[in-house]
Amino acid sequence: MSWEGRSGAGKRGSPFHHHRLQLPSSGESSLEGCSDSPRPSDQVDPPLSRRTGFSSNQQHLDGFCFPRMIVVYGKALLAIAFLIPCTSTHKETSDLEDTEFLKLEKVLNFKNTSIDSGNRFTFPTAHALYGYDGGPGTSNWAGTCATGREQSPVDVTPYDTYRAVSQRLRFYGIHQVPISTNITNSGHSVKVKLKTPKPIMATGGVLGDKVYVFQSLHFHWGADVYEGSEHTFNSKSLPLECHFVFQREGCKDPTIEEDALVVMAVLYNLGWKSNQVLEPIVKALVSGRVEKPQDFLLMSGGIELRDYLPGDLQTYFAYRGSLTTPPCTEGVTWLIFNERQLVSGKQVNKFRRIKDELGLKVEYNYRETQPLNERRIFLVTPPEKTVYINGKYL
Repeated sequence: MSWEGRSGAGKRGSPFHHHRLQLPSSGESSLEGCSDSPRPSDQVDPPLSRRTGFSSNQQHLDGFCFPRMIVVYGKALLAIAFLIPCTSTHKETSDLEDTEFLKLEKVLNFKNTSIDSGNRFTFPTAHALYGYDGGPGTSNWAGTCATGREQSPVDVTPYDTYRAVSQRLRFYGIHQVPISTNITNSGHSVKVKLKTPKPIMATGGVLGDKVYVFQSLHFHWGADVYEGSEHTFNSKSLPLECHFVFQREGCKDPTIEEDALVVMAVLYNLGWKSNQVLEPIVKALVSGRVEKPQDFLLMSGGIELRDYLPGDLQTYFAYRGSLTTPPCTEGVTWLIFNERQLVSGKQVNKFRRIKDELGLKVEYNYRETQPLNERRIFLVTPPEKTVYINGKYL
């Protein structure tokens, strides 16, 4: 798909560099031909969280693409009828769901196996993946984690950010009420998978004409409420960050294929009231049924994916990065939503109850920010959007 990025004439002294994107005249793809495209009557009754409008065209920017997609709306139901604790041979991945490439045991063995022609870790396997046990933690991850030039997370600052104007990011099936919800201790995080009648997909915005299928979501937290988010803004950390992992439709091996993965991130500000969308997860943690690695809780029904996301899905920071857990695969497209959610300190505390493969509580599980290495971060907005950041309208 062809595209053309044009620099806008931003105000002198503005910390953001401006780019306006021109839509290609032809060659775009869409999902309008799908047999289960939404009917007009489906686009009503937004559920729990605030909703935004969606339009149709999208396009491309410095290695990111922007096309079209359909959105399905539906009514929200909270239907958690029963719980089934399980500790079977269920296996988890680092940042992916149920593929043969990144099983949990490969992540746990990452610390003591040869990587990339003999590059090895220098600390024993008795240490945790993160440094809460007094070990070297993330600073001694090997392979691409140590040598990669496009690693994640990063610190987002106005002077490293370029303004990009595009058409809208599009989602399909995001309002489906899950048939079941799986909450799993992956060994280093809390992972949530939603089984829905049809796949949840995203395209448009920085995703181009490629279609990405939702896999799972998981969380990162800190030792206290003053840290925890992997991405920071002007070096400021927040208490919780949620990652929504998407894999390109038709991708067979996300560890080697280009443009295979998209991770959308939501950051949480500290609030007084509990986040009701997170409550089923918090209750599962309190129950102790997902305390050990590979323990999982299967719930009938659940909360639709749309309610985990902020109201504004059209204003986000985008950049090219990597997975934030070993093997730190690069080529990942990151979307960090500008609008934040709220979480109470009491809820965040419950995440620290899970244990790792060493039997230690996962006190924190965030990776430190990595150098940008001349990469660009784009603040992406739709054409009509005005953004208020750091006391200024942009």
